[in-house]
Amino acid sequence: KVLMPSITGASRLAAILTLNIQPFLRNSEIALKKLQVFGTKMSSLGSGLTCSLGLAFGLIGVAAIATAEKFNEIETQLRAISQREDMSGVIANARELGRTTKFTSTEVLGLALSLKKLGFDANEVSAAMDTSTKLTQLFGGDLEKVGATIAEVGRQFGRTGEKEFKQIGDIFAVAFGESALDINNLGGALKNVGSVAAQSGLSLERTVALLGGLANQGQKAERAGTRLKTTLVRLGREFNFTEDQTKLITSGVLDTAQIFDLLKNRAGLAGAVISQSGEEIAILEERLIDATGALEAMSQGLEGELFISVARIKAGFEDMGITLGDALAPYVEMVADFVQ
Repeated sequence: KVLMPSITGASRLAAILTLNIQPFLRNSEIALKKLQVFGTKMSSLGSGLTCSLGLAFGLIGVAAIATAEKFNEIETQLRAISQREDMSGVIANARELGRTTKFTSTEVLGLALSLKKLGFDANEVSAAMDTSTKLTQLFGGDLEKVGATIAEVGRQFGRTGEKEFKQIGDIFAVAFGESALDINNLGGALKNVGSVAAQSGLSLERTVALLGGLANQGQKAERAGTRLKTTLVRLGREFNFTEDQTKLITSGVLDTAQIFDLLKNRAGLAGAVISQSGEEIAILEERLIDATGALEAMSQGLEGELFISVARIKAGFEDMGITLGDALAPYVEMVADFVQ
């Protein structure tokens, strides 16, 4: 039996065969092109990300090498002038202070180099570094200048050991907190008067107290140091240089006219101020004598302050740069040998 296709089935087949599929094909081509463009863009993006990351890491490496180069330059100079003395402890301490204070390791090592040039040994350099960073971090100023002041004062008054540098830091901290003295005007004053004061029998505490009394009356820095020095010289000539003669002025035995007659001119002005501030100077001197531990106590909690945190971030990045730069150093040497 032969089956004949139904009229309905033939009509459907005819309709399919005559269907216009051009729009479908055109849309398919458009979709395919869009997929191809998308794929190209994604490949470009991946390639771009790879190049960008490579460039970023390259720039980090260059920056790290530059940071390590500066630190290494100072380190080399420090080892050179130290000759046979082992400075590894000083260098390690500089790295540690660079991680824990507002100063970078390079700044601290620069201070170490300056102190070493003044003739201090490794232990004295480390002690002065510790005191200088704490004092400058708390009261401001230039780190190297503060370090130089502490070192010079230690030499002037014969107080250059680790314990003595800490004592100087404590004395300065109390003086800055309880008088008009700061690191700049005190450093300038002591530079002028320190040696004469020590030879005249004055302690560091007594000298700083006298300068504090002068600073509170507007006589500061080098001018105050010069006037106090002249006062001490004239007192020494009149009496002797074997003991502190300033007590003759602060005791109230002499009136202003007698002080000017004894000291003359500008030294007489400083003497008159000291005479009028005798009680204030005595109180400050007592507090300076009892200053042990003051700098450490004042520094407690300082690491939580915003300006310290920001500075420590900068110092921390530098320390990481030094570490990374040191790791890359052998490869830098290979490149240098290749291009030579």
